[in-house]
Order: sequence, then C-alpha cells, then structure tokens
Amino acid sequence: MTKLVVFLCLLLLPVWVFTQERARIEVVHADEWTYDKNKGEDITIIRGNALFKHEAAFLYCDSAYLNENQNSLDAFSNVHVIDNDTLHLWGDYLKYNGNSRLAVMQRNVKLKDPSTELYTDTLYYDRNTGSAYYTTGAEIFNGENVLNSIFGYYFTDEKLLFFKDSVELVNPDYRMYCDTLKYNTNTEVVYFQGPADIFNENNRMYCENGFYDTKKDLARFSKKVVLFYDEQILRADSLFYDNNTEYGQAFRNVIITDTSQNIEVRGQYSEYHRNEGFSFVTDSAFAMLFDDRDTLFLHADTLLTYFNDSTQEAERLFAFYKAKFFRNDLQGMADSIAYSFVDSTISLFYSPVLWSEENQLTADTIFIYTSGQRIRSMRLANAAFIISVDEPSNFNQISGGEMHAWFIDNALRRVDVFGNAQTIYYLRDEEDVLAGINKAESGDMKIWVEDNKVVRIAYLSNPHAPLYPPEKFPEAERVLKGFQWLDQERPADPAGIFSWRIAPEGIRHSLDAMQPDTMGADALRQKMPQP
Repeated sequence: MTKLVVFLCLLLLPVWVFTQERARIEVVHADEWTYDKNKGEDITIIRGNALFKHEAAFLYCDSAYLNENQNSLDAFSNVHVIDNDTLHLWGDYLKYNGNSRLAVMQRNVKLKDPSTELYTDTLYYDRNTGSAYYTTGAEIFNGENVLNSIFGYYFTDEKLLFFKDSVELVNPDYRMYCDTLKYNTNTEVVYFQGPADIFNENNRMYCENGFYDTKKDLARFSKKVVLFYDEQILRADSLFYDNNTEYGQAFRNVIITDTSQNIEVRGQYSEYHRNEGFSFVTDSAFAMLFDDRDTLFLHADTLLTYFNDSTQEAERLFAFYKAKFFRNDLQGMADSIAYSFVDSTISLFYSPVLWSEENQLTADTIFIYTSGQRIRSMRLANAAFIISVDEPSNFNQISGGEMHAWFIDNALRRVDVFGNAQTIYYLRDEEDVLAGINKAESGDMKIWVEDNKVVRIAYLSNPHAPLYPPEKFPEAERVLKGFQWLDQERPADPAGIFSWRIAPEGIRHSLDAMQPDTMGADALRQKMPQP
C-alpha cells in the first residue's frame, strides 16, 4: 500500500509542478467588480481603470472578464500590455490565457519595443518564446525603414522579423518588393529569398536571393541578378556592392549592356569603381559593339572601361593581353587595343596586325579613324608594312617608316608612305598573266589602289624602281625586311577571336608575363592602363 501511495505521488508530481509553474492572473486595481451568471459562473466582470499583473507583465484596460478558474482574461477597450518593461502592446480587445501564456490582440493593434513599431488588425503573441505573428497584413517601422507584408513573425528576443507574401520595404533611399524576407531590427540587415525588386532614384535591381545591410549600406545579391542603372544593364550569377565607396563585384556569367553606346561586355568576373571612373571584366571576357551596319566582336584577357563622371556613359574601352577582334570588313589582333566612344578611334598597341579585305597591315602602333561607322583612314606608326597576296607564293608588299592609309566605303584607296618607302608588286596584264615584278625604293611614296590592285605609284624623292622579268627576279629578294605573313591568325568569324595559334614576337613577351585568369584582382588592377 505504501508503494502504491509513493507511486501515485510520483505520477502526480509533474502535474502538480506544472500547475505550480503557472502563476495566477492578479487584479492590481479596478473601480468595480461584479458577477453576472449570464457571462458565466466563473467570470468576474472588472470595470474602470483596470490593471492586471501576470508574472512580469502588466495589463491595462477599461473593462475585462476574468476567469480565475481557467486563469484567462478577456480585456476590452484601451488595452495596453507591458511585458518585461520593454515590450508594449495596444489594441481594442485582448484574449489572454495565463496558463499557456498566449495572447491574441485585435483591432487597432500596435506593438512597440525599443527599436520597432508594428501595426496590424490581429496579432498573436506568445510570451513563452517572445514571438508575435499576424496573418492579415501589417506595417512595421524600424528607424528609417518601413515594412509591409501579409504574413509576418516578430521574434522579440532575437529582434528578428520574418515576412511572407507581398513584402514591401521602404527606405528614404530605396524600395524593395519581394516574396520572403527576414529582417534583424538590431543590425538592420535584410535577408530575402524568392523574386525581389529593389528600386532607388537611379537604379533597379532584380534577384532571387541575397542580403542588404541597411546600416553599412552593403549588399550581396545572387540567383538571376539583373541591375538596371541609367542606360546600362548588368546581369550576373551574384553581385556584391558597397554603396559607400560605390564599389561592386560581379561573379560568373557577367553580362554588361550599355544601350547608350550600343555595347555588350561579357565575362566571368567584373569590378565596378564609380568613384575612380572605371570598371573591368576579365576571365573569358569579350565585347560586342553594335552599329547599324555591322557588329564588332572583341576578345581579350581583360576589358577595361572608363566612363564619364557626370553622365556615367562609357568613353573609352581598353582590351589588353591577347586582344583580337572581328568585323565583317575588318579584323585585327594586338597585345592591347583601345577604343574611344567619343571619336570612334581604335588604337592597337605592341605588334598589332590588321586585315582589311585582302590586305594585312602591321606596325608598332596602328590608329584607325572612323566616321559614320565607316573606316576613314589609318595611321601605321613605325615599321609600317602592308601585304596582299598575288598568288599563294607571291606577295605584294609596301613598307616604310610610317604610313597613312585612306579608305572609301571601307575599301583601301590610297597609301602615303613616309621614310624609307619600299614596295614589291607583281604586275599583270589584262589577261592576268604575270608581266613583271616591280621593286621600288624612295624616300616617300604615294600609292593608289582600286579593287585591291595598285593602279599608280608616285615616288616623291630619290626613287629607284626597276621592273624585273619574273624569271630574272631573285627568289631571295621577293620579300622585304620585316615580312611576316600571319593569315593563320586571321579570324574568319566571331568565334575566331578566341583562337591564338602563333603570337607575333612583340606580343609573346607580355603573354608569357601575364596570366590574368589566375591573378588576384589587386594584381590585375596594378597592371591596368591609366587614362
């Protein structure tokens, strides 16, 4: 019998402890206590300046129904709850259970703690976990941030807000719309998942995952990232941006489109330095420059763009290390290439090679001047050389210290040669039979071309221009000094810009020294050409 009593005591002990842990709701003050059997035998009606206490929580209201048996309370009109001296809850009607410590506040609900204010029609509050939630929409104020959503949770201890369905975050500097959002009211960091649109005065951002630190003004976005800024569009797998320094990084599948300059740049990594006025793309970088007539495709290890400080429009594009481009009427390669959007000038540095129709042009540096999306002229500075094929084993050649080449409708029409001008030309009769070989030398020279054939040569100083019968011209003299035929490098289509088979001697040294795909961003920036 004794064992049975002990067993029953042990069995009932958890229940007794459980009930002892539940403090009773106390009436601290009221003007009137009444009982109405119609309201229930266990109901005490409290009226006038009512104040209740439950553990560390105080409740004020105009009137209430207190059920001491169930340890529950229904409070009416001007309801105000203070929990742990920090959290305040207002509303028109409250239903509270002292045993479960669960509260439901309805109509004109306001929740306030030191950092946050929340407004809704119905709010469920759990004092056990310090969490509140709503299902009918709410507006939350935190500092300069205003948040709205249909569903939401607020974990008051962790200072964490969780929002779902039609989420809106409004800040003086931006607006955000998304499906799911978490917000830490202490750190003011926003975490979001699912489709999200972010707007500010100049930009619009879309992504499906990320965070934004509203205090530090730092953000990282991922998954289908699209950034619209002014007339530029940036797409990437992920993006980091520091609004304080206006510095950004984009990672993987980067696409930058500038609609004002009709250019699109792609790569696997990009940096944006607004304060310093430049951005660059590297790792499989290439660009497409569009115009009404054609598209220029450009590839290099790194593509660097300098833009205007006020308009943010691109002004110059640099392509450096293994740069090669293709356009239907012009192809080229060089160690470095620069393009000016201001005057449409293309500059090729360090052993450049150009192909225009049947002509190959080389020099130490080449400048291409365009007008109305057409080639107007070229300047070949130092060690200038032009080659075209007469037949597979014979080459027409022009060399000199410097050349100016003139074009009409993108076709070579005249070449002015300055300093140590030399030519070798294979002359053919009307039936295309080789009639002789002309090897000429002169201080300066002018050459007129039609249909890629020389029709006239003017020797301007100290000319020497013998014409040799084909069989009398020595084989060893059929190429001029510096001759290098690089047709195997000429891109036949846009895909050819990614192929490098034989690098010219002047390019090879920098290719060996520079491996940008494996370099860090800091080292890469140190090697950037400066404006």
